[in-house]
Amino acid sequence: MSVIGLDIGTTRIKALLHDAQRPDLPVAAAPTPVIGSPDGDLRDAEEVVRVARECIARLVASLSAAERSRVDGIGIASLSEEVVLTDGSGRSVAPMPTWYATVMREESERAGLNPSFSWSKLRWARDHLPPGAAGAVSGVTSLAGYVAARLAADATPSVEYSHASRTGFFLADERRWDAQAFETSGWSAALLPELGPSGSVLGAVAAECRSAWGIPATAVVAVCGHDHLCAAFAAGVRRPGQIFLSSGTSEAHLLLVDDIAGVEMPEHVQLGRFVDDRSFYLHAHLPSGHLHAHLAQLAGGAERLAELEQQALDEPIGANGLVCTPLVGADPGYSVRGLSAHAGAASFVRAAQEGMALAAWDLDDTLAAHAGETASLVIATGAATANPLWRRIRASAGIAPLEVVEEPELTALGAALVFRAVVLAEDPQPVRRVSIAREPDETEPYRRLRSGRTDTVRGAPQEADR
Repeated sequence: MSVIGLDIGTTRIKALLHDAQRPDLPVAAAPTPVIGSPDGDLRDAEEVVRVARECIARLVASLSAAERSRVDGIGIASLSEEVVLTDGSGRSVAPMPTWYATVMREESERAGLNPSFSWSKLRWARDHLPPGAAGAVSGVTSLAGYVAARLAADATPSVEYSHASRTGFFLADERRWDAQAFETSGWSAALLPELGPSGSVLGAVAAECRSAWGIPATAVVAVCGHDHLCAAFAAGVRRPGQIFLSSGTSEAHLLLVDDIAGVEMPEHVQLGRFVDDRSFYLHAHLPSGHLHAHLAQLAGGAERLAELEQQALDEPIGANGLVCTPLVGADPGYSVRGLSAHAGAASFVRAAQEGMALAAWDLDDTLAAHAGETASLVIATGAATANPLWRRIRASAGIAPLEVVEEPELTALGAALVFRAVVLAEDPQPVRRVSIAREPDETEPYRRLRSGRTDTVRGAPQEADR
């Protein structure tokens, strides 16, 4: 039996086949459609449906008739904060802001919400949709829910819990909408859709799609979850205390916990329901990707930075006294101390990587402390994990042992595996991970470096850096 995993990502839409009878994972991909506007990038949900169908069509076209006959269904993952406003026929009424469009930031912050949450997109729509479009609105759903409903036969869009956790108006512990918070966006709570767990089946694949793709009439469509959480599931994040580290433009950290009763979250930490419908997660991020891109610019390009990173492997722990501390916020940067004649370009590169590693250690420690959980393992994925300097430092300067995942299409695979776990009641195996051994003589020096850095940052010298 096989499952098609569909990943609706920021830059690409990918359709992947997970078939127990094939050792490979065939993939078809295309750019995710986007529309520029004065308010930032917008997303036309109907265009997303069109591209998703094209990707699936290209994927199944590469399969034999026997392989197509084994398809049990389609599991969908997508970026979570994007929402779609629908009319009475279930069609999108207008393009909506992308998750990264910085709309209604001040309004979101006044409401005590993360500006990337769905609330800000809805508040924007209340003020910016033409009267005709606004008057036609009769429902709201996630982007994944909308695509799923358009691929299924006579389906009503719904939202599953992991997507709902990123809206700003969902009570994760109670599995229900916060209608009062939703209405502060300017829309009536009557628009809110049904909720369900990850892997919720919306219905059979529409007849026109089944016929075009040559898949069985029994194939169904399921909304499987937030892209980051589906990737974590595929990577093997299955037990409380495990941390998923995704290194991209933003370095996301997710800690799995089994209970959030009594957990008090600092402002920069979000919590929600995981795709297994048993666990919860705590989530926060660092701007490591932004800072690494800036470092490449300072070094004179990616090729020169790679040379310096190789040289930095031979630099001592502590980078000859040079300390780079990441600064988070709307304008990420570094606080730099200790620059001397003993610290060259390779020292600076090492100090930057050490600074990000120690900041990640602090972040993971904060997540674990607030959850009352002991971190047992860090499972990492993303471009940075292929960097030998990153691996060397993170393995020794971290809260728990480090394992790296090298599968490039983790989210699409995760959508397929969540489908298998929920719809087919299987226990799908995660992808293979590579254990990155700690250097036995480096962990303790990093502990001392972290302690000294924390004391310095919290003390008077921090004022002199500003």
